[in-house]
Amino acid sequence: MEFLKDNRIKLIKAALGPEHQLFVVGGAVRDYLLEQESSVASSASKKASDIDLACSLPATETLSLLHSSGIRTVDIALQHSTVLAVPLANQPGIEITSLRAKTEDGRIVEGSSLEEDLSLRDFTLNSTAVCVWSGELKDPHNYKADLKNRILKASGEASQRIKEDPLRMIRAARFSATHGFTVSPCLFQAMREQASLIKKVSVERIRDELSKILVAEDPSPAFKLLLGSGLLSLILPEFARLHGVEQNCYHKDDVFVHTLEVIQRSEPELSLRLSALLHDISKPETLSIDSPEVIKNKDKSTIRHFYCHESVGAKRAKEILTRLKFDKETVSSVSNIVRHHMRPLECGKAGLRRILRDLNGDYQVWRKLKEADASSCATDPEIVAAQLTEFDQRVVELLAEPEVHKFSNLAVNGRDLLSMGFVAGRELGETLSKLHEVVIENPELNNKNSLLAKAKDILNLLENKNC
Repeated sequence: MEFLKDNRIKLIKAALGPEHQLFVVGGAVRDYLLEQESSVASSASKKASDIDLACSLPATETLSLLHSSGIRTVDIALQHSTVLAVPLANQPGIEITSLRAKTEDGRIVEGSSLEEDLSLRDFTLNSTAVCVWSGELKDPHNYKADLKNRILKASGEASQRIKEDPLRMIRAARFSATHGFTVSPCLFQAMREQASLIKKVSVERIRDELSKILVAEDPSPAFKLLLGSGLLSLILPEFARLHGVEQNCYHKDDVFVHTLEVIQRSEPELSLRLSALLHDISKPETLSIDSPEVIKNKDKSTIRHFYCHESVGAKRAKEILTRLKFDKETVSSVSNIVRHHMRPLECGKAGLRRILRDLNGDYQVWRKLKEADASSCATDPEIVAAQLTEFDQRVVELLAEPEVHKFSNLAVNGRDLLSMGFVAGRELGETLSKLHEVVIENPELNNKNSLLAKAKDILNLLENKNC
């Protein structure tokens, strides 16, 4: 148990003293046991820095003893009997929570029994502990068997655990993806019955759980569980609506299953996974089906279209991410990638320059999404691979040329146009954009004389229009 050798724990032990019970609890113990069962390191293992402790002392006494030993603390949730100890300035803090007990009227208070505390934790997979003094594993309820069998159960009555913190329903889905656990029928039934309680949870907490699901190796089990329990319709209704939406001949699955495959085929980077999640989010609202009289194919089968789903989807992605309170940079980046995810790989040099211009700093993520999306469709994988290889080669060749796709490299600027007689405002910006389009098509024209001549023509047209 490497976490027992952590210098931060040694300092906390010295501060609190051996006369008080102190245990490592939660993810560090869980992941240690999982690794013992599998004999290989789990991809979901917590980092060595992620350690939580439970103590027999009341939180106020823990705080006092830590202060007396010179250990810095942060009062993050003293009302919930939790303090954050920061023994070493260059390392993350460690949360120390008092052991908990339950009163006859159902209130959770500070207690002294590890057995009772573990019975009140969310899931059985998190309900074991390790004594920091002896290194002994504490499993009073024999929950280790659930870890071995990869069964996710609530500690005690599932409905009660959910009522205490409804976010546990989404956490259950997360563990199904990150640890490969099967949710027990009892827990799943409780999730279905109490799904509406998720409305009481803050958006930020839901967002953080969704983010953890998205960066799992394969988030599909979690999203399927959320869909089946009814939770997905409450926290991400736009995604739930993709289920059962048939596509056209270019796809092999409905939009929901296709999206899950694109996510799984994407690297576990949050911005990329969010782009994969939302790239086809507006297909249901942009669906159109050809009427029988316009169908040309021999078997008269219906042809389905999703015209402009990328531009509508960009707006919808922005709304969803803003609602979930993602940072502005993520909202802007993901919505931009969604807007351009249908850009064709087969295009001329001008088209390549426009792709680089429009994606700008989002190009690398866009390129990864294109590959994940294309490889999840019905197109022959060899054809997709050849198209991507050729596209990448053409981009490399293009980048060896002057980078005229960057607006900042335009040979003229706003000051040049103002000196010609342009007025600051919308028309000035539109003129610069038109000049950049000229350069995108003909890079050799990116010189001041040529562009000022073009600008002069535009200015004359504007003056004649205003006369």
